[in-house]
Amino acid sequence: MKKKILIFHGYGGGAMGIGHMRAGKAIEEAAKTFPELEVRTMDMLEYIDPFLQWLFDIFYRQTIMNVPGLWALSYYLTDTRWFGKMWSRRQASLDIKHLNPQFVNILKEFAPDVLICPFWLPLEIISNFREKGIVDPKSFRVCGVITDYYPHRFWIHPCIDRYFVANELCRNRLIDEGINPAKIWITGIPILKMFTSRGDRDAICKEMGLNPAGFILSVLGGGFGAGRIEKIFIELTHLDLPVQLIVTTGHNKKLRSNLEAINAGLRLKNMKVQIFGFVDKIEDLYNISDLIVSKAGGISITEIMAMGCPMVIMDPIPGQEEYNRDYLVQNKAALFARNPQELGEILLRLVSKPQELKDLTRNVRRIAKPDASFDIVKLALQD
Repeated sequence: MKKKILIFHGYGGGAMGIGHMRAGKAIEEAAKTFPELEVRTMDMLEYIDPFLQWLFDIFYRQTIMNVPGLWALSYYLTDTRWFGKMWSRRQASLDIKHLNPQFVNILKEFAPDVLICPFWLPLEIISNFREKGIVDPKSFRVCGVITDYYPHRFWIHPCIDRYFVANELCRNRLIDEGINPAKIWITGIPILKMFTSRGDRDAICKEMGLNPAGFILSVLGGGFGAGRIEKIFIELTHLDLPVQLIVTTGHNKKLRSNLEAINAGLRLKNMKVQIFGFVDKIEDLYNISDLIVSKAGGISITEIMAMGCPMVIMDPIPGQEEYNRDYLVQNKAALFARNPQELGEILLRLVSKPQELKDLTRNVRRIAKPDASFDIVKLALQD
């Protein structure tokens, strides 16, 4: 009889970005290589009512885009011990109140042996259910997969059986909050297999109209096109270095239009520019890039590291992405630019001093954990 794995991520039409969903798909991909497993993957946000989905969208995407200072305040306040526990209890009650009854029915009907959650919301709900006796703790094993390089308090719950984390820092935080060390494994963050090896640079460059022998710099705007992308674009094109500049704007059509208008008025002698919206095959950009400028989403930077590409971090989302940035910078696997001018200075330095770029690349490969998805599945099943 096959063992059953149920994976709950969080997408909700993009309300929480795509990182949790990509992590869930990565675990699913790894689990499906085991013929003895039956695997199902579901979006947790489909099992809460539209009102709560709307709240997630407002307090995550809209706040990050428009009032990042408010997001920072809410992140750090809810992560404190004195306020965080009170908030978590209230939030769990709200989540359960707005939870579709089908959620519990799925748990009963599919009857998983193991539940794997690369999203904090199902962990919070299941832990609450176990505490209240709604779900039998012995009916299935619950595993949390933390998708950043430092965990917010929302991830940490007493009734979770196993945690899979990115690094020692994550592990220590969980231990400090009372989680048994025997329940915690350092595996890395799960990513899809397509991000674990480099493809044919020459072929990809030819398809995109780029010179594979030239320096390729990619500036990634993420799914929302957030950050100071327009100012970065102006600063980098002003330098007019002999590099091939690729800029992505995500789903932000206005930003793309603005950049294309600016680019149309430029008279560049050395730099070649390409502007894209949302890129479906982002792995191709990771494949060909010599340097990537990006925020610091946990999944994105893990994918980039697995490709062995060095980064400059700019405009990280307050809270989780600042911790991610600190981890990379402390391990000398990335540089941090505080503003577009500083980014320009870093680029000038890296182009003129290739050894520094090589050192960054070596450190990226040193801390990358490309096999995390498979390790998580194996450890989740282990008795």
